[in-house]
Formats: sequence, structure tokens, C-alpha cells
Amino acid sequence: MTYIGEMITKETIPEDWKEQRDYILKELAKCKCKHNDIKPQEITIQDGKLHLIDFGWATKLGDPIPSEWPKCLGDPFRWKEHEFDDKYSFNLSVECTKHSCSPKEKLSGKF
Repeated sequence: MTYIGEMITKETIPEDWKEQRDYILKELAKCKCKHNDIKPQEITIQDGKLHLIDFGWATKLGDPIPSEWPKCLGDPFRWKEHEFDDKYSFNLSVECTKHSCSPKEKLSGKF
């Protein structure tokens, strides 16, 4: 499968990434959709524009996560096991990419 753009790197993260994130998440909310698996590999960039890809684990907003889904889904960029916050995961993905660190290092305050 071909996706738009290239995976983000610390050199390609645009200065306005937070505004772009907000736009992407608003569009998801308009569609009543939750991604549930945002990690750096799911955020691409083309011509300075961020894109969110791979909606294989998406659900309708408000729907529970099926209990048979893998417990490791979204790890280590998720909020908690089977508790997903797309904004939290997006932020952590970009910040870890930006600082070349792991989520554990970022959350410990080292970066």
C-alpha cells in the first residue's frame, strides 16, 4: 500500500505542527472517528503538510475498544492499555521524533 508523503523526521517537522494537528483532529471529530493507534510511523509529511495515515484500528467516536484487540496496540504512544487519546498520542509522537527520544524518556522529563 502506498501512503502520501514520507514519515516525519526531526528535520521535517513543520513549525506549525500543532495547528496542523488540531486541524487533523477536528476533521476526525467531524467524521466521528478516533484513530486509536497514532505513533510516529502514522504521521507523514508532504510539502510541509502533515497527514495521518493507517486507520486500520479506527473506531467511531465513543465506541468501546473491542476486548479482543491486541493489548499492545498503540504502545508506547497510547494513554493507557485500551485507552486512547489521539491528541496525546500525536503530541508524544511528534515530540519524541523532534527530540530523538523514547516516550519513556520524554515522559520522565529528560527532554
